[in-house]
Amino acid sequence: MIYLLANPKAKQDAINYMLTLPEDGTWEAVMQEYIKKRTAAQNRLYHMWKPYIAKVSGYTLDEMHDEFKYAFIGSYTYTNRKGVLREKPLSTTSLSVPDFVIFLNKIEVVANRLEITLPIPHDYRFAMMRE
Repeated sequence: MIYLLANPKAKQDAINYMLTLPEDGTWEAVMQEYIKKRTAAQNRLYHMWKPYIAKVSGYTLDEMHDEFKYAFIGSYTYTNRKGVLREKPLSTTSLSVPDFVIFLNKIEVVANRLEITLPIPHDYRFAMMRE
């Protein structure tokens, strides 16, 4: 169960829930500062732009998504159950709102280098935190 403790009622709801847990079990409660992830406007903008660059570069949408993640967010390696070392890109879902602005700015740079004109929607300034 996850509670966003944004007000006194939400805090009390979380406390009430914890009081209902069986006393014979061991429970873990993790408290951390809430950091808002990318906005809906940022998400729309990214999914609007991705096909334009994928089409010119010859990538599928999934491949383009992975290429952006590798290039601009990074990756990690792990060993799978068969002992094979694998590399996987980090997820865009972990980016904060300001970090996603940086991610989108880097995509704009790529588009400019490829001479791709990206559409600019009505909420572009909001997505890029310029308002």
